[in-house]
Amino acid sequence: MFNQLAIVIATYNNRGGLQTALKSISLNSKHPNTVSIVSSGDLIEDIIIQYKSRLNILHEHVDKPGQYSQRQKALHKVFRNHELVLFLDDYAILDSQFINECCTSFSQVNEKVVGMGVTITNHQIIPPKFIVLRKMLQNYSTNGGKVLKSGIGIPYQNLNKFSSTQWLNGASIWKSSIFLEFHHAEMSGSYSAAEDLIFSYPIGKKYQLVTNSDLRIEISGRQIPNKRFLNRTLSSNLNRLYFVEQHKELSKFWFYINFFLSFTLVFFKFFISFNPKMFYILLGNILSLPYLTYYEILHFFGFIPSKWLTNRL
Repeated sequence: MFNQLAIVIATYNNRGGLQTALKSISLNSKHPNTVSIVSSGDLIEDIIIQYKSRLNILHEHVDKPGQYSQRQKALHKVFRNHELVLFLDDYAILDSQFINECCTSFSQVNEKVVGMGVTITNHQIIPPKFIVLRKMLQNYSTNGGKVLKSGIGIPYQNLNKFSSTQWLNGASIWKSSIFLEFHHAEMSGSYSAAEDLIFSYPIGKKYQLVTNSDLRIEISGRQIPNKRFLNRTLSSNLNRLYFVEQHKELSKFWFYINFFLSFTLVFFKFFISFNPKMFYILLGNILSLPYLTYYEILHFFGFIPSKWLTNRL
């Protein structure tokens, strides 16, 4: 059984979500040894004070928001002196037995398992339409946890306990020794799309990753301003191409097929509904085109490396 567990949280302008997350941690049957939080945007010191008597919290506030940089700061404070590290979103609500399950689960699997995914109980995965066509276009698979040639990671929410997966999303628990061997790709933007996929997939090729249906969380409601979908879409397109570039078994051809397919679908959805969210997603796709074109030309001639893609925003 693993006893030393740290929770890592990066938070930005989400006081209500963080309060809910910390409350669920404090109400768990077993407490983590440390909760490492790096915040930006809204000040949260008053929330930290509410839980410091019950939880061992390390907190740092930074002026510049950045999902990658904040998570790295929080991680480096704890991974060397804890056996397990749990990455947690600031809007997650833990099941009352969650932390105890974290500490006992790795003793139930073989030692090559280094990472474990969680199950979101209030999020339903609905199979898309045109499944056969989507499979042909490397856009979908019925095999949960699979990474497609296009660079798309298929969700693993519906898999049985300890089912193997090729990648893990942002809410995941890791043996801390893995951070000595593998590192997150540096990302400069405020939102780091596909960061979890980029980090976990190469680990899954050397070690084993599983999902655990007994590690249950809920996601609390969070309103994302429509304007943020511009940056999220741009980040998703650039970072996913970077991911595809790192692995020879993945395909830039299928990446671009899916990029233009998504572009076309969003275009028609916007002009049918005039939805503000669709407008910013469409704008993010449009703005991605000059970035992708510039990269492909200069990368072809060897002037810029693929990591240029993750440091543009």
